[in-house]
Amino acid sequence: MNDKPAEAVLKSIPQLLDAGTMAVLITLLEYQDSVGAKLLVDEQGQSIGTLGGAALDAFAREHASNFLKSRDYIRAVRGEDLAPQTE
Repeated sequence: MNDKPAEAVLKSIPQLLDAGTMAVLITLLEYQDSVGAKLLVDEQGQSIGTLGGAALDAFAREHASNFLKSRDYIRAVRGEDLAPQTE
């Protein structure tokens, strides 16, 4: 795994906190070779980092935006719980 995107995410967190910006930090806990990959999505929909692919990043950004709008509680979510299986 390339650690550069994850490093960029971690460096961005203090800036977002200082600005009072709400954001979601997504970390892959279980997925092929990308375990630990990070994607940070702020309340404006801007993102930093990658989970390893454009489709997965887009999926995560959409659900992160919905999460931020709902102000739901922090939780771990499995991708398959959010969308039907795709082939």
